[in-house]
Amino acid sequence: MKEQKKKIRLLLDKHFSQYGFKKARFNNFIRIKDGNVVQDIGFTTATHGERHVTYLNPVVGVIYKDVDEVMLQLRDGISSCLKMYAPMISRPIGYLMPEHYFKEWKFTIDVDVSDGVDDMASAIIDYGLPYLEELSDMDQVIYGLATSKYSNIGNVRDYLLPVLYYLHGKNEQALIAVEEAVIRRSNSINIGEYKALQAIYGEEVIQIPPNKDLDSYMPFVERFRQFISEK
Repeated sequence: MKEQKKKIRLLLDKHFSQYGFKKARFNNFIRIKDGNVVQDIGFTTATHGERHVTYLNPVVGVIYKDVDEVMLQLRDGISSCLKMYAPMISRPIGYLMPEHYFKEWKFTIDVDVSDGVDDMASAIIDYGLPYLEELSDMDQVIYGLATSKYSNIGNVRDYLLPVLYYLHGKNEQALIAVEEAVIRRSNSINIGEYKALQAIYGEEVIQIPPNKDLDSYMPFVERFRQFISEK
């Protein structure tokens, strides 16, 4: 499959270079928007236990350079999204297509890859590039995060939205977003229910579990509050 994969990469490069994308590490193709937004086309791979077969799942997403810089200051133990080409908001291409389901393209060692690559590239160009342009509009992204439009990114929203507010001069809204995240994570464990059970069975029998969701977030909260207060 080595030669097949090389041919796939070359054909994809031919398609995407027409739109200003350049080949980067990890088989990603990137394009810079307004000097700050890295638009990324990447691929997850699988074999599903089949020999001489590769399945490709295109994933499109963005990295915000200024957000990446702030995150590295505020969060311990994380790597730079920019260095790893790890999008902050992304979507598998299948969920952007009209059918809205997970989609892979299958390539085998004994079949010419051209038609499959053309079909995959067309899907990315038709449905992925408009999504990348949407994610490059900061007002649209902030609104989408505030209204849970991008719910597929999960708890990353609790970090991303406050930082985006800050970078756009909305410190008060940034702090409100953090407080709302703290409340939401605090409510992920029903303390009242546990206390009611403790009243019946005793605290030794019923123990309130640690709120890992909240505990993992609080270091960011404390640093972010300090960060804002110093600005």
